[in-house]
Parts: sequence; C-alpha cells; structure tokens
Amino acid sequence: MIISIVARLACAVVIVACITAQATNARAQQRGGTAESDKVQPVNSGPNPYRIIRDWAQLTLEKRPWGGSNGVAIDRDGKSVWATDRCSPGIAPGCLGTRANPVHLFDETGKEVRSFGGGMFVWPHGIHVDRDGNVWVTDARVPTAEERIRFPGEDKKGSVVIKFSPDGKVLMTLGKPGVKGDPPDALTEPNDVVTDPTNGDVYVAESHTNVEDPNLSAVSRCSTGMASSCGSSVRRERGWASSEHRTQSSSIPRAADRRRPPQPQNPNPDEGGEVCR
Repeated sequence: MIISIVARLACAVVIVACITAQATNARAQQRGGTAESDKVQPVNSGPNPYRIIRDWAQLTLEKRPWGGSNGVAIDRDGKSVWATDRCSPGIAPGCLGTRANPVHLFDETGKEVRSFGGGMFVWPHGIHVDRDGNVWVTDARVPTAEERIRFPGEDKKGSVVIKFSPDGKVLMTLGKPGVKGDPPDALTEPNDVVTDPTNGDVYVAESHTNVEDPNLSAVSRCSTGMASSCGSSVRRERGWASSEHRTQSSSIPRAADRRRPPQPQNPNPDEGGEVCR
C-alpha cells in the first residue's frame, strides 16, 4: 500500500515537471525561441508582435544540419530568403576541408531552392542582395596556422567579399583571398557588405576580431561602376570603431560597432562598473 502511494506521488511529480517544462518552452517560444533565451529578460514591458517559427528552413538539398549561421537577407522579390551558414555544426564551425555549400536560397515557405559556394569560404559572415538581385557574401577570416597544416592547399581562402549572380556565378571578388591587408589590394576580415541602391557603391565593414589598433578598423567604400573589381576607387574611413560588425545603407551608410573600446584607467569607478568622468 505504501509502495503504491509512493509510486503515485512519483508519477504526479514527473507529470507536474513535464507540464512546467512545456509551459516554460511555450513562454520561451513566445518570447524568443528557447528556454535558454527565456532567461534573458526583455528591456521593456511591451508585447512581442512577432511569432517564432522554429526550424523554418532546413538544408534539404545537401541533407545536412545547419552550421553556425550569421547572415540573412531578403531577395529582391520581397519574399524569398537568402542565408549563409558555416558548413559544419559545433562550437567552432567552419567551411575549410568541406565541399558543403554555405550560400542558400529559400522560398517563402522555407523550402530550399538552391545553394552554392562550396569550397570557396573559410568563415562566411554577412550576406546582402543588391538592387539587381546579385548576392554579396563576406568571408570574415583567413585560415589559422593550425588550419593551414590541417587543411593543406586551403591557405588561399578568406578575408574577401564575393559577388555572385542569383544562380551562383562569381561576378566579382573584393580583396585578395587568404591575405589580410588594406584596399584596394586586400581587406581585413570583412564582416558585412551593403550596396547603395542609388549608385551601386559598395560599403564593406572590416575587422571581425577585437583589434586595439584603430588603423585596422574601417568601413571601405568602393565605387565599382562597371568594373570587375574595385581598383583604386576606394575610400576607407578609419579609427572610429574597433570591431565593425554590421552595415546598412539606403542612401546613407550606417555601421554597427559590437565592441566597446577600452576605457581609460580610473581608480574611482562607480557602482555599476562604469568609469566615473
């Protein structure tokens, strides 16, 4: 009798725990997608007007899981979605040593239409669709010394921006693959790219890693016109940010710096850890 009561209580506890977990996941779906993200409190009390659809797009053409994904853009048709991924899952995804395609097009239902770019990238990052429907993708780093040993022959990849036609034909490459440097010959870890819809100028946000030298952080502007590369028509704005991460342009380019610059030493920080001025 006692054993039966204990068993029933145990079952009741399990049921309550399951219901609680489901409720937590449901709230998380409404807030941001996962139980883990639900731990992050909203910055205001306003309602969330968006509905989360988990696993909306799957890589059905190659039948593989998503690698790390960092770029998404809406096609010129206003419905289809372009996205990049880093070819392999895990805590340190990357495309070296694989032939997986990192550039994907999905229709409005999430069905994969086409993919391309296999064997061309180290670490895909930003993606942009220009006024003509062409697709621009940034490769935000070069192979490390360890990767060059592990993947021989793949050292001439990375730190470039590649312009594709909608069907995957390479139309232009900005930068020198595998080399970090200054334009017009090279780029330093480009994160994102946008084009000006009024004149076709290209803006590239560089410097993915946290650099201390302001001369290594920049947004480069390239007037391409009908040329196949930027040539010498480059203007680089330097020294105002340490890790440009996103760019956006209508007719005025905007860039986001994800990293706060080092603060001057001060023996009297306030209670929140901010430097007193």
